[in-house]
Amino acid sequence: MMNKESRQKYKDFCEQNQLRVYYQPWWLDAVCYGSENWYPILHEVNGKVLAAQPVYIKRRAFFFKCIQMPQFTQILGPVTIDLGNLSTSKLCAAEKSIYTDLTDKLPKFDYFIQTFGHDFRNWLPYYWKGFSQSTKYTYVIKNIKAVEDVKDNFSPGKRKNINKAVKLVDVKFDLPPDVFYQHHVMTLKATGRKINYSYELFKKMHDACLEHQAGRIIWAEDKIDGKIHAALFLIWDKKSAYDLISTIDPKYTNSGSTSLLIYEAIRFLSDRTEQFDFEGSMIESVESSFRQFGAEQVAYFTIKKTPSKFLRLAEFIRSFFKA
Repeated sequence: MMNKESRQKYKDFCEQNQLRVYYQPWWLDAVCYGSENWYPILHEVNGKVLAAQPVYIKRRAFFFKCIQMPQFTQILGPVTIDLGNLSTSKLCAAEKSIYTDLTDKLPKFDYFIQTFGHDFRNWLPYYWKGFSQSTKYTYVIKNIKAVEDVKDNFSPGKRKNINKAVKLVDVKFDLPPDVFYQHHVMTLKATGRKINYSYELFKKMHDACLEHQAGRIIWAEDKIDGKIHAALFLIWDKKSAYDLISTIDPKYTNSGSTSLLIYEAIRFLSDRTEQFDFEGSMIESVESSFRQFGAEQVAYFTIKKTPSKFLRLAEFIRSFFKA
């Protein structure tokens, strides 16, 4: 579905506009298991790409065609060039034209769901096309350049955790990906859960990020017995860093290691990017923890449409039994 010309145009568009890591072709190749499973829809004027929307297509049971989010990809959706200092009226008109064109170019689908980027605000053109919207939240430290100022905004509890952890663990970088994955398997099993991603996928993401200098694993190792307390897989681009995957040994939840890792990650990233994104959570206890790092709440949209009557019925039944 993606010819070489459109792929190159999209790659150039990403580079020229410094798009987030989730939009990069190398990232999409990794999380979509190859370039044949995704392609960009382009909005062009006089041969110049003004906007793009990558889509990941996955065929489900009964041959349903679904456009959905790849695993570990927080945001996708449409992204445009800087439209300049337009009046509200002209900006809305430009967005309507762009988003309508991108929507019209979507391949025929039975189900569509994408989480749009944090900067996306005007979903009205999608509403007019029969899409629905739900709001999610993430927490972001918007300026990590002055690290000690960032730390000063941590809650007293978080700063106490950091001081405690410094005495218990050493912070290290570049834990082998197989060790990270097995640690995550172990920590989830200890709490009665199963891991929901494959090692193959993690290795693809990890290796792609290392190759493009856009990701590393940071971990906390016990000073006495060398056990791993916690580890984070961080990814970043020029605008933001993301706490993508966390693994925490339940035996060490009170060691303060996770707070220390967040602080050390911010120190490491402070000259590489602008902000730190905790990757969001709608879970009340997790939200509270993120907020205590002095992060700001940021809303973003999940846009959805289900043309298939069968899938709409299945969604209704599922929601009925959840209620």
